[in-house]
Amino acid sequence: MDYTICYLEIFDEETNQWEYVTKTNDPEPINIWHNNLESFFDEFNLNYLCIAIENRGCQTLFPKYKGLPLDCSETIQNSYYFHFEEVTMCHSVSYFDLVDILNFDYNKVIDLTKVSTNDLKIFYPEIYKGKQKEISFKEWFGANYFDELEFIRNRFYKYSKCRIVYFLFEIDID
Repeated sequence: MDYTICYLEIFDEETNQWEYVTKTNDPEPINIWHNNLESFFDEFNLNYLCIAIENRGCQTLFPKYKGLPLDCSETIQNSYYFHFEEVTMCHSVSYFDLVDILNFDYNKVIDLTKVSTNDLKIFYPEIYKGKQKEISFKEWFGANYFDELEFIRNRFYKYSKCRIVYFLFEIDID
């Protein structure tokens, strides 16, 4: 099962550069191997959402990763180096605009037949027990996700350009 590490960057129009945003209440910049959307990473598997956004909602789980943005912040570059070169745990990287995740149609469905039965059993036992063939993104993520999404909307929507850069890594749990 792929997991997603997400980073949010804003475009600073004064410097004409993308800047990494530190987490709320952090006295120091965050360590490079963590992410500033940590609750997304800790609580949810965003891989399917990222793929759906990349594929513009097509019912496919085949990714269209764009790679690392050439103009990303130094923090994201350092994190990329850490995850891909030093510990070699990530296999893909891509990005999309914050507005894509905010405006995504969460009523779209995930074809659960394309999700590993073992992953469903371990990470989504209620869904597995229900023997559903599809589920909406809204149901998949649950209410806590939308609370966090609203927090992100309120905190970052005021910026003219925001993007989410994400790294994917795989964990096999038997």
